[in-house]
Amino acid sequence: MSIIGLGNDLLRIERISRMGARNGEMLLQRALHPAERAETGAQDWRRVAAILASKEAFFKALGTGLVAPLRWVDVIVSGLARAPTLFLTGETAAAFATRGGISSVLTLCGDEVFMLATVILFGCEKAGPEGGFPAALPPGSKDSRSHNPESLAQPSNPRGFGPWRGEVPDLGDIHVER
Repeated sequence: MSIIGLGNDLLRIERISRMGARNGEMLLQRALHPAERAETGAQDWRRVAAILASKEAFFKALGTGLVAPLRWVDVIVSGLARAPTLFLTGETAAAFATRGGISSVLTLCGDEVFMLATVILFGCEKAGPEGGFPAALPPGSKDSRSHNPESLAQPSNPRGFGPWRGEVPDLGDIHVER
């Protein structure tokens, strides 16, 4: 197993708070999974900033950024109070598995002004056409960069994405696709 991606994101909490004051409900519905919205207070913008920074750091580590068909709500951040963990669903889980992903580490650091998230992705290396890593984008992506379609084969890891021990977080009645 090796590191296949590293991503960081630094957010100013005040910026998220201002966005929340203008478009709070729309922001929460577009960016947070229903389980995250249930865990997060309506005005807890520091917690929302931690979740958003985590998701952005994940997409940077994946190497895609947020491009269709990948979605914010397909990345679930759980355990902010103890050990933050990422869980993936949908096209985002498929993109991670296509990339050879197995697991991740998420760390958060923040104060009253900033929130910093760092995501390290671990996986099994797969050699691409030039000996590099295959593209992480799923079929149908609207990214303008060129990618080798042959590198977008079906995922070889049907378990998907989760914490090291394979535990599923306490997220209520949702089911995390694996």
